Amino acid sequence: MHGERVQKTILIVDDLAENLKVLSATLHRHLPECILLTTTDGAEALRIAVREQPDLILLDAKMPGMDGFEVCRRLRGDKRISRIPVLMISAVLTGTPHRIAGLESGADGYICKPYETAELIAQVRSLLRIKATEDRILSQEQYLELQLEQRTRALKESEKKYRTLLEEVLDFSPVATIASDADHRVIWVNRTFENVFAISREGILGRSREEVIRRIQKMIENPGVLLEPPRDTDRGSPVAREVHLLAEGQRRERWLLHWPRLIRHGAYAGGLIEQFMDISEHKRFESELRNRESRLRRQASTLTELARSRELLDGDPESFFRKLAQTAAETLEVERVGIWLYSPR
Repeated sequence: MHGERVQKTILIVDDLAENLKVLSATLHRHLPECILLTTTDGAEALRIAVREQPDLILLDAKMPGMDGFEVCRRLRGDKRISRIPVLMISAVLTGTPHRIAGLESGADGYICKPYETAELIAQVRSLLRIKATEDRILSQEQYLELQLEQRTRALKESEKKYRTLLEEVLDFSPVATIASDADHRVIWVNRTFENVFAISREGILGRSREEVIRRIQKMIENPGVLLEPPRDTDRGSPVAREVHLLAEGQRRERWLLHWPRLIRHGAYAGGLIEQFMDISEHKRFESELRNRESRLRRQASTLTELARSRELLDGDPESFFRKLAQTAAETLEVERVGIWLYSPR
């Protein structure tokens, strides 16, 4: 943060050279630390103000050409010099209407000749103090704005790096993922999504979610599960739906778990993230368990019926058990079944 400028600069504007000389001598005697600039022309005063950025302007109200009132109005209309305080001085325009006109044109003070030197110096020092205070406040504001800008930039860079890293991780995730914004436009898909549905990201980025979902629906056996995304009023857990994918050219069918979630925070709030988790192995395992259970039930039923068969029981017991073991082996799909009989003592 820059420090306050110690040496102050005062610009004196008066069309009479004698007045400039007297006023300069007075200020030099009471404020020797100040740098004094002078001019007899209003337009030149504005140019000096832009170039030198004085801390105070002492301005004669009545001047030929551009008078003090017009100089003050133009000063306030230029952002580069609008903050410079102005003390208007006049020996002719001393009435109340003139003082009001001077203040309304933008002057910070209005003093009439003849004036007391002490009063003039007091007003000059007061306006210099006000300007110094405003400069300190502005300097602090600029410093804080700079700090905020730097930290915001650093935060954005950090967020960008984190987002890039996150996208790289998600890009190679085994879960197919697609994201759309609040306007239902696709903003991101990962490589797994491209591979699972054979859709290139270049072909769908920026397109509507509905269009992409319709393309996916042509590949699945139960397309109705993808029609409606969750609503913003759905505050509970996301509803996962099973999707039976009929991908052409693949040896095995695929089952996916469709899991849509609303984006509730950040730049894409109101958007949607949809993930498709491959649950094919799980579904095949479930199917295998069901088939095995069904086969065991049939085997148990066959053995029960065999054991209760009166036709076999009426024959030779040895033949019965031999036949029972043979039938059990065929039913259980094993090479041999042994049967041991125990007689109670």
